[in-house]
Amino acid sequence: MVSALDTLQSLAEKSSPGRTPEFTPAHLLMSLKIISTSTIGRKQLADKLGLGEGTVRNLIRRLMDEGLVSSNRQGMSLTGNGRSLCSDLENKIIGSSFKSSEITVSRYNYFVLVRGARNKIRFGIEQRDSAIMVGAKGATTLVFENGELIIPGMERSLEETEIKQIMSLDPKNNDVIVIGTADSPLYAMLGAYSAALDILKS
Repeated sequence: MVSALDTLQSLAEKSSPGRTPEFTPAHLLMSLKIISTSTIGRKQLADKLGLGEGTVRNLIRRLMDEGLVSSNRQGMSLTGNGRSLCSDLENKIIGSSFKSSEITVSRYNYFVLVRGARNKIRFGIEQRDSAIMVGAKGATTLVFENGELIIPGMERSLEETEIKQIMSLDPKNNDVIVIGTADSPLYAMLGAYSAALDILKS
């Protein structure tokens, strides 16, 4: 059975013949999450994703060909398969905005919790690189072990406000937290989701 992650990955790959799409699995995940909350038109979705309308037209076509999205005069909505795939991903990746912090490097921050992925984390460099590739300024990776939040490779203790924000997502033992940071909320979110998807893929 094809997993939700495999589906996103295949939809973001080059079709033959054709160019590699100008969107990533993170854009696809964000599209599904946006469409799941309300019926939305193509131009609105393009604005929310920071992509051109032509790119979003291609993205939507692929989602529709996969049977994940339907469209009518009111706009787009998720199909049953789309809701199922979105739900599957949301069980693995939970996200929220994150206030400015000394552990991030830019103004806007967004963090995601990845369930049970501790064994896939080394020093957090890979997650930072994933975030930068989609336009973020970087990413900070933490793990939840034995009731504590730890930044791999660093001795720094977290501030109480930082801990409170992260604990709001109810982390469990061996969960991973990635904070995407950027000059805009969009790219902070894209960076965090891109890193999270790469963790699950590894």
